[in-house]
This record gives sequence, structure tokens and C-alpha cells, in this order.
Amino acid sequence: MLDLGSLRENLTNAFNDSELKNLCQDLNIDYQNLGGTTKKDMARELIEYCKRRGTLDSLAEKCQELRPNLNWLALQPKEESDHEVGIPHVKGMENNKELQGENKDLPASISNVIVGRDAIIAGRDLLYLFDDRQGRAERKTDEGRRKVQEWGERMSLSGWDDQAWHLLGFALQFVHEAVEIDSYYQRAWTLMADIYHRIGKEELAKECLKKSYSLAKLGPNFPGRFFKDVERNIESGYPFNNVGRLKRQSPPTWFINKYQRYWKL
Repeated sequence: MLDLGSLRENLTNAFNDSELKNLCQDLNIDYQNLGGTTKKDMARELIEYCKRRGTLDSLAEKCQELRPNLNWLALQPKEESDHEVGIPHVKGMENNKELQGENKDLPASISNVIVGRDAIIAGRDLLYLFDDRQGRAERKTDEGRRKVQEWGERMSLSGWDDQAWHLLGFALQFVHEAVEIDSYYQRAWTLMADIYHRIGKEELAKECLKKSYSLAKLGPNFPGRFFKDVERNIESGYPFNNVGRLKRQSPPTWFINKYQRYWKL
């Protein structure tokens, strides 16, 4: 397991801002959605992004390729003994058979360590489940964004055919699932605004954009580059204007019947 603190320090020291952005592009990561106002912040967000997706090893391998003078793959955390973990002796624990369970026949000091360690593991599992909520919402949002990109490709080839509508429907479904998982994940609300705009539900698009704005974090790019892009598209009518040159169409009946359950917030 990589030592995330050392990895963050190496990223901050070995890459400048521009090089960190190039690193993200090499890993197919949209750096604009990472957040952070400083290089250190970006390094931290990049590590957390890869951690949620289980791609920390890929990040380290790419860094090793770009900065071979540093040993990225050997960043192992310091081994901790039971003494270093600092599990306390809880007064009265030796008499609590319910907590000790199957460990009741062990010496009290050993049983205390086992019970304490189990509590730590359980706490870590709960923390993981809580922290992964945003990760799961992010993955759903990424799926939705890919469907929107596929919609754009389909529109270039075939225009408003059934497949194009299906792609928008799938995108809408994914992004609704994202906000159901984590209703505080801003990027999901921004993408939902973009999808509603493409479907022709402008009022819903504006409501989603308003929600996204309320969730945005303060920073130099507030309320976010993606937000600004979507807001500009909604205001200008892109891609259904003279620049995008697409003709807007009303959703077909089958699409309405299948996806109108998502036409509410």
C-alpha cells in the first residue's frame, strides 16, 4: 500500500501546475473537476480521485515513468506495532463478557487488544462506506457524462434518431442515481442541468443549475469551470444555435413514457 502522504509530497515537489495537469490528461482524468486552488490541493485531490477508483498504482507507475529519479513505487507506509497503535486498556473490560464474546477465555490484556482492534476495523469500515458515497456518485456522474458525449457523436452521424434519445435517457438516469447516492455532489447537479437543457426542459435545467451553485465551493474558479460552461450553453442555447447548428426536437412519445419519471427534482 502506498504512503499517501509521501506520494502527495512527491507530486507537489516534482511537478509544477502545468505538469500536474498534463499528468491528469495522461491518466484520462479531467483535472478541471478535481478542485483545489493550489498545486498542493490539486495533488491531494488527484490522489483522492485515484484512491476512490483503485488506480493509485497506475498513478505511481506513471509518475515513475515521468520522474524516474524518484522511487515512486517504493513509497510504503511505516509499519506499526500494536504498541504504536496505542490501543488503550479500558477499565472494567476484563469483566465485560458480552463485548469479549468468544475471546472470554483469553487473558484480559489480550482480549482488550482484540476487542479494541475490532472496534477500530469496524470504524474504518464505516468511514470507508461514508467516504465512498461521493465516489459512487462520481462514478455514476462519469457514466452520465460519457452518455452525453456519445449523444454528441451520434448526433453528428445520424441526427435525432432513437439511439440519440436513448443516450440522453441513459444519461438522465445515471445522473439521477448519482444525486440519490449523494445529493451534495455538485457536479451531478451541473450535468443534470446540461441534460435537461438538451432534452428541452429549460426550467428544470435552471433549477438544477441553481442547486449546483448552492453546493459550489469557494475558490478562484467558483462556481466551477464545468458549471460556467453549462450555464453559458443554457443562456446561449448551444448547441441549438448558430454556433452548434443543431435543430432542437421535442422528445418522442416513447421517450416521454419511459423517462418522464425523471422530469422532477
